[in-house]
Amino acid sequence: MLMGSVNMTKNNQTNELTGLLTISRFREVAHQALENTDLRAQGVSFIYLDIENFKNYNEIMGFSAGDEVLQFMAKTIDDEFNGRHVAYFGSDHFVILARNSEALVKTKTIIATLDAKFGQMSVNVKAGIYTLQPDDDIDISVCCDRAKIACDSIKHKYDAGYCFYTNEMGRDLWLRRFIPDQFPTALASGHIKVNFQPIVRALTDDVCGLEALVRWNDPDYGFISPGQFVPVLEQAHLVHKLDIFVIEEVCRAYKYSLVDSNLATVPVSVNLSRLDFSLCDIYEEVERLIKKYDVPKDMLHIEVTETGLNEEGNFLRDGIIKFQENGYQVWMDDFGSGYSSFNVLKDYDFDVLKLDMKFLADFEKNENAHIIIASIVSMAKKLGVRTVTEGVETKEQWEFLKSIGCDMGQGYFFNRPAPLL
Repeated sequence: MLMGSVNMTKNNQTNELTGLLTISRFREVAHQALENTDLRAQGVSFIYLDIENFKNYNEIMGFSAGDEVLQFMAKTIDDEFNGRHVAYFGSDHFVILARNSEALVKTKTIIATLDAKFGQMSVNVKAGIYTLQPDDDIDISVCCDRAKIACDSIKHKYDAGYCFYTNEMGRDLWLRRFIPDQFPTALASGHIKVNFQPIVRALTDDVCGLEALVRWNDPDYGFISPGQFVPVLEQAHLVHKLDIFVIEEVCRAYKYSLVDSNLATVPVSVNLSRLDFSLCDIYEEVERLIKKYDVPKDMLHIEVTETGLNEEGNFLRDGIIKFQENGYQVWMDDFGSGYSSFNVLKDYDFDVLKLDMKFLADFEKNENAHIIIASIVSMAKKLGVRTVTEGVETKEQWEFLKSIGCDMGQGYFFNRPAPLL
């Protein structure tokens, strides 16, 4: 037990369905418990429990059956922790304050008990555990939030039942909030810029194209990688604004910068998110911008990722066909990054395949990588599709790609992404 028993009445202290503490009462008793310095010295954790896809269970089995699950779960938790510092946070969420010595063991027991009882009916319990640090302020809401962050991090991971909170999770959460909030300001203030990386022709070693790559350098936070901000903008349904911005920057660069350099005659490829095709009329946006800046259609290539193709199906296919029928080249980016690469080739006609850079990651040590890359290039030639391999970093890699007939290469061996000026 953490402390002496708490005398409670039904007046706003316990939840009627589960019999557990309400949120407000839990905060009170948890704060009282944490004021015990001996207890803090021994170590305590907040445990956040969630039933994954519980909404679906309610819809299929009915709300009465759902209530039975909640009541069984509440009793299981209550029995494990002797009725102390256990709360129902609404919906399918439960929170516990426990000693470190018992937190993980009892969490595993709860998960196993629920799985044995309801596992065949897809009732999967996830748990996040936040271990209070000795120098942490006693903010019950923050502690609960951190346990929830840990719990949320393993949603849809069916081999993970629990997870401990880390500081990195907290930074990720902060960034997920920061990115959509600051995105409009970053665009307007020039914190988001477009860089260009050359694409090199294997036969001549000449630059035959450029890829537009977006970079975000916040004056306070620092560099934010595309791998961080693009998925967040997709979730926030803002990614089309980013991609339209990039396309306009490319068109502006073509008119005012590329014409003054020896790269004026090479096309630029731009990446489109699968969501661009549903959040806006991306084809009309591209048409509007190339007309505004007098950019020939053959100077702008469209890249879409393989994973996006698998997710969107016919809707995205129609958009790709529209671009191709109206004079644009469409490239498949990151070929080989997903599980259905060859099915995608069967269903789509691409002008170029860009091989995912992971194929070159263990190039020097892994002979299988050589065989796979050579096979893909050979297959593409038979299909009449040109190939680009990304991630070229050494002369040896480049010479190998030339020897197997890869048409183009891109990577740090040639140049890092950089502004035009």
